[in-house]
Amino acid sequence: MKNWTDTLLAQYANSPTITAMLDCLNQDIGPHAGLDAFYDTIWNVATALGYGLDVWGRIVNVKRGVMAASRDL
Repeated sequence: MKNWTDTLLAQYANSPTITAMLDCLNQDIGPHAGLDAFYDTIWNVATALGYGLDVWGRIVNVKRGVMAASRDL
């Protein structure tokens, strides 16, 4: 998160323990990587995979399965 210290309540801003924990958490999570992956696998129609295709199928009301006519040989 950018500028996570701006969202910290003033009563906790001077606590070295809380600020150190939040700083470590912020470094480990890295929300930008998660947002890029979400966009690529779910929201971008051209690159959607698996669950993302299921989401798009519900949005446009199209099933992922293809029905083929069977014929007897």
